[in-house]
Amino acid sequence: MRYMIQSPHTPEECLMALDGQLAKGKDILNAFSYGCKSGDHTGYALVEAKNETEARNWVPSFLLNKARIVQVDVYTPEVIKSFMQKLHNAAKAADESTIDPDGEDLIRTCFI
Repeated sequence: MRYMIQSPHTPEECLMALDGQLAKGKDILNAFSYGCKSGDHTGYALVEAKNETEARNWVPSFLLNKARIVQVDVYTPEVIKSFMQKLHNAAKAADESTIDPDGEDLIRTCFI
């Protein structure tokens, strides 16, 4: 599975954050890109991990409570087309009176 990791830190924590990443290994440090020079003290990484717990291991422990880890996917044109077909089929099959006004139920149907 693929996870996007965002690991924010303060300017005061910056060096400790970088050192914490390095302590986890050079490969882990190299997987992160940092916005520190631009004033965005956050480390960003796109990683392959078995689960969220494994992805959390990429973050220094003192930053875990601030980190955001999200499972992400890549969509091909074929997958998008299949989502659109599912949405079209669900809309066609649904009775207009049972569809929620913003269509969220139909959209959720495509991703399940």
